[in-house]
Amino acid sequence: MSQTSDIPQTQQTTNEPVAENRTPHPDLASILSKIQQLESENSRLNSEMKANQIKYGKLQDEKKKSMEELMNNTIQKWLDNLKDTDEASKAQLTAGLKSLVSDGHESGIWNVIACASSNWMANVNEIEKLTTEVNDLRKLREELNDGRFSNEDTRISGIKRSADQISEPVVRNVWDEFEQLMMKNGGNRGDIY
Repeated sequence: MSQTSDIPQTQQTTNEPVAENRTPHPDLASILSKIQQLESENSRLNSEMKANQIKYGKLQDEKKKSMEELMNNTIQKWLDNLKDTDEASKAQLTAGLKSLVSDGHESGIWNVIACASSNWMANVNEIEKLTTEVNDLRKLREELNDGRFSNEDTRISGIKRSADQISEPVVRNVWDEFEQLMMKNGGNRGDIY
C-alpha cells in the first residue's frame, strides 16, 4: 500500500482548484432582504425625523417670539414698577429671563413671573378703567350741579322748587284698599271657601 492511500480523502491536499459553490446560502438571501428592508425603514424614519425637526423648529421659533413679546410688553413693565427691589436684583432677574427667552425654555420660574406680571397688568388696566369712569362721573356731577340743571331756564319746568314744596309720598295701606275693592265688587259675602 502506498502511503497516500492510508490518508483519508478529506485530508488529502491537491493542487487542483476546488470548485466553489456559487449559489448563495439560503440564510444569506434572507439576511440581505432583511438588511434592505431595514435600510428602507431607516431612510423613511430619517425623512420623518427631518420633517419633525422642521416642525419643532417652527414651533420653537413661535414660542420664542411669544415669550419675547411677553417679556417686552408685560414683564419688563412689571419689573420697572417694582419699588422694593434693588436695581442689581432686577438686572440679574432680567438677564436670567432673557436667557430663558433666547433658549425658548418655559420653566416654572418663567410661568410664575409671567402670571404675576400678567395679573399686575390686568390690575393696572382695571385701575385705569375705573379712574376714567370716576373722572367721567365727577364731570357729570359737576355738570348736573353747576351746569345745565342749576339754571331755571335750562330745566324743563322752568321753576326750581324748594325742598318744602316737594310733597311727601302718601303711605297707603294696601290691605285696606284690597278689602274695599272686594266689598265693592260683591266679593266676600260670608261664603267659606
